[in-house]
Amino acid sequence: MKDWKFTKDMMLIAIIILATAGLFYLNNKENPAMLGFTPHPFFVISILIAAFYGFRHSVFSSTFSTGLYFILLHNQIDYDEVESIVGFEYISMPLSMIFISMLVGELKQRTIRDLGDANKEILEKDTLIDSLERKIDIGNKEVGELKQRLVSKLETMEEIYDIGLGLYKNNIDELFPNFLVILHKHLGVEGASIYLKSKSKLNDGKFKLAKGFPFSDDFPIQINSFSTDDILFRKAFKKQKLVTVRDVSSKEEFEAWGKQTVISVPVVVGGEVHAIVNVHNIPFLKYTPTTFKKLELLVRWLSQSLQYAMNYEGYSKYSVLDETLHIYKNNYFHERLEEELVEADKYNTPLSVVKLSVENFEAVSEVKKVPYKKILSDVCLRMTRRRDCVAEGRNESEFLLIIPNLNEKGGEEFKKRIEGEIKKFNLTNEAHTPLDFDIKSYFVSARDTKASDVMKGLQ
Repeated sequence: MKDWKFTKDMMLIAIIILATAGLFYLNNKENPAMLGFTPHPFFVISILIAAFYGFRHSVFSSTFSTGLYFILLHNQIDYDEVESIVGFEYISMPLSMIFISMLVGELKQRTIRDLGDANKEILEKDTLIDSLERKIDIGNKEVGELKQRLVSKLETMEEIYDIGLGLYKNNIDELFPNFLVILHKHLGVEGASIYLKSKSKLNDGKFKLAKGFPFSDDFPIQINSFSTDDILFRKAFKKQKLVTVRDVSSKEEFEAWGKQTVISVPVVVGGEVHAIVNVHNIPFLKYTPTTFKKLELLVRWLSQSLQYAMNYEGYSKYSVLDETLHIYKNNYFHERLEEELVEADKYNTPLSVVKLSVENFEAVSEVKKVPYKKILSDVCLRMTRRRDCVAEGRNESEFLLIIPNLNEKGGEEFKKRIEGEIKKFNLTNEAHTPLDFDIKSYFVSARDTKASDVMKGLQ
C-alpha cells in the first residue's frame, strides 16, 4: 500500500516537473533548459517537494529534474561554440539542487520521525490516561457499591433491631399486634390476620381471631381448620408450611377459594400448629418468592417468641414476685402472714402489719400509675429488712407489709417514717393536687390466730 502511494507521488511529481518544463518551452523555445533563471524552476520545485514529502521524494524529484535539465540543456547547447556541458556554470545548479533538496528532505524526514515519536508517546500517554480513568471509574463504582452495601447492612441491622423489639415480648396480647405492624412496615402487607388455637384440651381444630389488620367485620371470629371454606387456611394447617394461591391446584379448590386470603403460614410450636397468619392484601410487586422467604423467617421468629411467651405465662402462674414492682403478689401475702402468725405464737415474738393506701388513686392517669407504684414499692423495700415482707394489696392502690419483731410502738414510729419518706416525692394527680396516703399499723395480738383476723384489724 505504501509502495503504491509512493509510485503515485512520483508520477505526480514527474508530471509537475514536465508540465513546468513544457510551459517554459512554449514561452521561450530558444531556452528550454531555463538557463539564467534565478532561482531555477526545477530547483524551486525540488525544494518544495522535499519540504512537503520528505527524503525519498526529494531524491526522486531532484534526480528527475537533473536528468530532464541535462536533456533539455543537451538539445539547447550549440557544441560548435561550447565544447562540453560539464562546466561549472552548467552543473552547479543541479548539484546544489540535489544536495539542498536532499538536505531539506532529510530534515523533513527527521521532523516526521520526531513527530511520529511524539505522537506515539502522546498516544501511549493517552492510552495510559484512559486506562487510569477506567480504573478510577471502576474504583468509584466499587466505592459506591461498598457504600451502598454498608448502608444496606446498616438498614438491615436497624430492620432486625426493630423487628426484635416487636417480637421480644412475654405477653401474647402484645406479640400478635406487634407482628402485624412488622408485616406492614417491613413487607408492605396491607391486610392480615392472626388466628390463635383454642386452649381446649380436645384437638377440635378451632382457631379464634387474635388480631386483624386493618380490623374488618369480614374476619370470622372463629375458624375450624377441618371444615373452613378458606382453602389456604386448611392447607396451611394440614401441611404445616407456607401456602399461597399457587397451591390452589384443582378447579374445585379454585372455585371454593374465596380470594380473601392470598398467603397462609402456620405458627408451629413444638410440632403443633398454635396459630395461623393469613395475608389478605399485599401489593402485586411484593408478591414474590423473596417476600415468601422473608415471611417464613418472620413466622419462625414469631414461633419462637410465642413459645417463650407461653412458657413465661406458665411460669408466671407459680411466681410469687411481681416482675415490675419487685414485691410479693397478694396471694403470697396471705400465705406468708399465716406462717408469721405461727412463728410469732410459737416463739412469743411481736409482729406488726402495715397497710399503705393511696386515696383517689383512680384520679391518677394511666401513664403515671406504674411509675408511682414503682416509687412506693421502692420506698417500702428501702424502709424494710430482708426478713420483712412487702406485697401488693387487694387493689392497685394498696401495699401490705409484714414486719416481724416489731411491737406496737415501733409500728407507729415506722408508719411516721415511711409517711415522711413518701412525701419527699411530691406525688400529684392530674389536677396537680398532692396525693393523700392512709397508713395503718396493726400490732398482732394473741387473739389474732388467722390472717383474716389481722385483715379485719386493718380495716
